[in-house]
Amino acid sequence: MSTMHRETKSIAILHSISQCHVISVPSFADQEAAHEDTQEDQTSAEYPTSRYFRILGTGSFGVIIAHTGTDSVLKLATGLSSGPQALWNEMICYATIYEAWAKYKHLLREDIRIPQVEDYIPFTRQYWWSENARYFPNEVPVDLTNPPNALRTQRIFPVPNAIHQAIITLFCDSTLQQTIRSSPKTKDSLLRIYLGKDKTTTSRPRRLKTFSMVNYPLSLDEMRKGQMPYENYTVSIAGMLAVIHWGAEMDARDVEFVLGSTPKYSNGIPPMGEVRKLAPNTDFNSIRREVTPWCLDFNQVKRFEISVDSIDALKWAHIANDPYYPRPNEPEVWEIFTKEYLRVSTAIITAKLAESNKPEASKWQHASDARLPQAFIRAVKDHFDSKSG
Repeated sequence: MSTMHRETKSIAILHSISQCHVISVPSFADQEAAHEDTQEDQTSAEYPTSRYFRILGTGSFGVIIAHTGTDSVLKLATGLSSGPQALWNEMICYATIYEAWAKYKHLLREDIRIPQVEDYIPFTRQYWWSENARYFPNEVPVDLTNPPNALRTQRIFPVPNAIHQAIITLFCDSTLQQTIRSSPKTKDSLLRIYLGKDKTTTSRPRRLKTFSMVNYPLSLDEMRKGQMPYENYTVSIAGMLAVIHWGAEMDARDVEFVLGSTPKYSNGIPPMGEVRKLAPNTDFNSIRREVTPWCLDFNQVKRFEISVDSIDALKWAHIANDPYYPRPNEPEVWEIFTKEYLRVSTAIITAKLAESNKPEASKWQHASDARLPQAFIRAVKDHFDSKSG
């Protein structure tokens, strides 16, 4: 197959996301679940490396562990950059933002999701650790004989392998492609949605000679090259930021936006009128996942006062983040972002004003009268304009 043909096929795969978010191809998550189900009844002598838990990633604030064969992950507090209550505080922020999203998601024009908090497992829950610690991999950077606190949440599954392969074909140097394709880390990759990053100033994204698929930073120019629905992602992220700011009253510091897959669901078999027309033993392939944006990582967010005095802090929390948000020097996506952010923000403030009692109502009246969402957007734009001037 020629390079041009491979590129054309890869673009078609990425573009298909914009036609329908639903996928039916077997993903790594399905294969992993089937693999674990097969292993459950095997002896440890036959499968000496079998574990019920598997490391997905590590950082200064914790280690992320997949509970294989389920739709859940665990975050274990490592203590390297956090105190004994850090994970508890993160759980509070997590649940607060999730509740705000659940309440106001009807205002959002494009789908975006937050993993649900399922459980908080303190180090004092000794029976849980005594039953499960032996199923963790030896490489976990935590002393499980002196267990940490753990946060259990819904898992964001990786995008289908076909999408991983298309990105490698389009953006990875040909000399590295085989190594990257065969890397075990590739199968777990989520895609960071970097609407504020452009990896090239030319009309064609260059192939990168330093490349990793681990949480791949998908830049705006790459989304355009792959004909991916970056406008929809812009609307999703703008709406979610408005929910975090004015629904949850949090500053959104260091939150992440990624492209991932949902847990499996089934639409059932087609209507009988259609089934009767099919050949016997037709494969309905009715098990589905959706590829959609997700918002996650709330360990650094903080509450802010609904006041003009908080706008500068909101601005700096926004600017300090990774480049998920569009910049004013990209007028197309910046306009989409600001319009949607202001639309959702205004709707939330109006709803809160209507449902609040004094003195809460006076706070939201101030937010409306002072046009705080507009002040935030203006502060961000002024910052970037001053940098480019």
